[in-house]
Amino acid sequence: MRSCKEIIDVIPHYLKGQLDPNVARDLDQHLADCPRCLDFLAEELIRAYQEVADHRAPRAFATTGAGLAQR
Repeated sequence: MRSCKEIIDVIPHYLKGQLDPNVARDLDQHLADCPRCLDFLAEELIRAYQEVADHRAPRAFATTGAGLAQR
């Protein structure tokens, strides 16, 4: 089993889907037994969502589907 520090260090890569499957499996197993690391993962997910939510799509993306089909 990996340490909490090792888990916390790889969580950003986990969220981006950039982990080796074996490391991801270790992380999943660790999270199942470690509320502290699970809380850290939840905080990172919230932070990532807020970063995305703070960005508005360019105005051209706000057009209707019909407008996009004409391009």
